Amino acid sequence: MNLNRLAWKLPLFFIATIPLWQAGLGRFLRLGPGPLTVVRQQGSSFEIAGLTFAQSQDGKAEVTVRARGLSGGQDGDYTLNEAQADRLGPHPLHLSGGQAVYDPRTGILTVTDAVTIDTQDLKINTEALRYLLRFDTIKSAAPVAITGQGMRLTGTSFRYNTQTGYLRVGARVKFLYTPLPTT
Repeated sequence: MNLNRLAWKLPLFFIATIPLWQAGLGRFLRLGPGPLTVVRQQGSSFEIAGLTFAQSQDGKAEVTVRARGLSGGQDGDYTLNEAQADRLGPHPLHLSGGQAVYDPRTGILTVTDAVTIDTQDLKINTEALRYLLRFDTIKSAAPVAITGQGMRLTGTSFRYNTQTGYLRVGARVKFLYTPLPTT
């Protein structure tokens, strides 16, 4: 088999099968602008390098997810490497982590490996979390450290509602508050 003949067929095959793999990503994910590069194709598994997804409602972008790479397998989950997400709106946040897995059946984005969430007022650090996109909620059963202006809060778990900004920290909570100097 001549590999040179297959070199042009692989990108064509990928483009022709967009309806098959894109439908599995659900309505949360749609391809954003930017170049896509197919790295490898095997059966129903695939890998893509450098891409952006966006969730929109009524024509307004709500969530943008960027990843250095994406791979999908026969189980229907999508693994994103070096994932970052930005949530726009009244309570914007930036989320980053080493690896993320998106399950389109449940609408859950699981992020692991040194996860950081930056909001307008807080910085949240944990090792792993689950972003329940349908409920605008981020949950973690891993230890968490939350810092803000003049305060540090730690605990063994947390729940954060991205719509309301409501934050709940679980067991073994420690709170350190350093009042800001008044002028």
